[in-house]
Amino acid sequence: MIETKGTVEDIIYRNQENLYTVFTLDTEDGYVTVVGKILDLNKGDILSVSGDLVFHKDYGEQIQLKTYEKIMPSSVSQIEKYLSSGIISNIGPKRAKQIVDRFAEDTLDIMSDNPEKLLEIPGIGKATLKKIIESFEAAQSSRQSALYLQKFELGPKLSSDIYAKYKEKTREVIEENPYQLIDDIRGLGFNTADKMAKVIGIGHDSEFRIRAGIIFVLAQAEAKDGDCFLYYDDFLTQAAKTLNVDPKQVDEQNSFLVFNNRVKINELDGRQIIYLRMVYDTELSISQNLLSLLNSTKKFDGFDLDYEIENVEKLEGIEYSESQKKAIKTALEEKLMIITGGPGTGKTTIIKAIIMIAKNLRLKFTLCAPTGRAAKRMEESTGQESSTIHRLLGYKSFSEELLLDFNEENPLDADLVIVDEVSMVDIYLMNNLLKAIKKDAMLIFVGDADQLPSVGPGNVLNDMIDSGVIPTIKLDTIFRQGEGSNITKNAHLINQGKQPILNEANKDFFFLQTRNDSETLETLVDLVSKRLPDHYNLHPTEDIQVLTPSRRGLCGVESINERLQRELNPPEFNKLEFKMREKTFRDGDKVMQTKNNYEIELKGGIFDSVKGVFNGDIGYIKNVYPATRNLEIDYDGRTAKYTYKEADEITHAYCTTIHKSQGSEFPIVVIPMASTPYMLLTRNILYTGITRGKSVVVLVGSLDIMRRMIGNTNERKRNSTLDHHLKKYNI
Repeated sequence: MIETKGTVEDIIYRNQENLYTVFTLDTEDGYVTVVGKILDLNKGDILSVSGDLVFHKDYGEQIQLKTYEKIMPSSVSQIEKYLSSGIISNIGPKRAKQIVDRFAEDTLDIMSDNPEKLLEIPGIGKATLKKIIESFEAAQSSRQSALYLQKFELGPKLSSDIYAKYKEKTREVIEENPYQLIDDIRGLGFNTADKMAKVIGIGHDSEFRIRAGIIFVLAQAEAKDGDCFLYYDDFLTQAAKTLNVDPKQVDEQNSFLVFNNRVKINELDGRQIIYLRMVYDTELSISQNLLSLLNSTKKFDGFDLDYEIENVEKLEGIEYSESQKKAIKTALEEKLMIITGGPGTGKTTIIKAIIMIAKNLRLKFTLCAPTGRAAKRMEESTGQESSTIHRLLGYKSFSEELLLDFNEENPLDADLVIVDEVSMVDIYLMNNLLKAIKKDAMLIFVGDADQLPSVGPGNVLNDMIDSGVIPTIKLDTIFRQGEGSNITKNAHLINQGKQPILNEANKDFFFLQTRNDSETLETLVDLVSKRLPDHYNLHPTEDIQVLTPSRRGLCGVESINERLQRELNPPEFNKLEFKMREKTFRDGDKVMQTKNNYEIELKGGIFDSVKGVFNGDIGYIKNVYPATRNLEIDYDGRTAKYTYKEADEITHAYCTTIHKSQGSEFPIVVIPMASTPYMLLTRNILYTGITRGKSVVVLVGSLDIMRRMIGNTNERKRNSTLDHHLKKYNI
């Protein structure tokens, strides 16, 4: 560790997004280069810095910044240099010399306490003086705020965002109520605000803290468990424990939050429940829009649907079952319906028939799904263009606000909208979709109710079915078996609680038993990197996907990704890479987007450009720029450029959780049967993973764990009230 002090001579490079800065410091021992993140920096600033002295092969000796402190200039030469830097408006080198020649060491005190004395300097009038005072005060405020924020150890990005929001009132706002920052500063959560509150001595039973804590507990239930509400008595216990206060104190502050429309308290089956107000309003909005659509005038009555179905049968050389005919007719007679069923039960066949009839009837139709992979599958199976729901609605962000091209004021120009993989749709996406549907349009939901619920909050598909309000066709006859395929057969057996058929010769469903998790991991890596690619002549990353229930553990996502990256894409002299936290991103890596980013541009050909990369999209790194830590990622032939900040939104995807794989289909799926938290050893998790495999499914590990998963139907039911609203308001 080295410590030194000097004047900022030059700012060589500064990234305004992450505040990474390279600057030259003029010290008593000469010039030194300093690199690191710094909140506020100007030429002429006097800094005391500490850090590690390192040698860069291209740029020589550097100090890697650990801590820094701004020091006000004290000598005449320092003050003149400071004022000459341009940091103060209307003062350049010539005027700086005039001021310092007049006031010497007292210059800064004069500017702070008696600025009107600057009128003694030739050329400074009242108008110029006003600008100088404002600029000087802003510089002082920035310095004081930077010093104040340093004690919270927030990191440069949050510190910069806080100062940008509050400017000279930074300290005042924080000391009055640091929990206000949760609402005002993106990325600053309850735990960070709580640490700040402790630093400045705000008590743990502060009304501000309890109110913020209530919102935090409800938001955690939504984000982690997908719950739209909590039972009030459970909530009181949980919030009191989280905040370390008496439940009565939580109860008292709820009144304030209810009055200010932050939370909603209701009753369900004789028990009080509590929601975030936004969640309650979203569920209510969904129910109202569904019922409005369901009860609107049927626009397309009068067509002979039996004739249309017969015509499609002749054209396609197919004979539909009675259940399939019923589904097709219901879809075109009702304004709203649900088609649900497991793999191979004919959902795609029905969709194709509906599309053909819609074309014959000159109806405008559109197809969509929650993820890019699900939309691509829909497009391939139907032969019709399909898009993600996000892209269909034109999601985009503006100044951190979410905007949509299509909504209730500007609905989609479609007579018929078909949505696939609806089990993946959460309450927010469903609400935005319904707002964009024309009131006289028809809407068809397609999905497998036995799959895992959405990553986001709610249980939309099952709630709609359970309400009994929306016409629903449940398909249970298996039509698609494939050529001797056991994947579909076993998926249905597992869903019925029965044991699957394993390791039949020349079939597509296999189980490799191992003695422990360590052997499971080694066998899995060998399968993916060598045995399966060699046997089936497939690409190990493009055609094989490892799915696992858990992120943690020896056979969790993190561990498997680390091993498969090492095996499938090891470091080489001609492969560029950079490290971010614990992950190394390298040319050729298989990666996944982990959150919706509506602004990243995807470029294909000259006229092939779209915006938006979405949670769950899988791509491949094609270029790495270590100096700037930028990336280029290929998503199905379109390239997205990532800044260092945006690169934080991707992770390796040689292995993903089964939850993240929903809506996708892969030629070969490999799933470890290994030690996993009991809550993840469930039938529907195994069922969902198996149904992702198109040609081959391989389970590796313990037969006992597979049997436990098949026998475990105790999935935690999400707290949601969409079905309740649909029943209540259906007239």
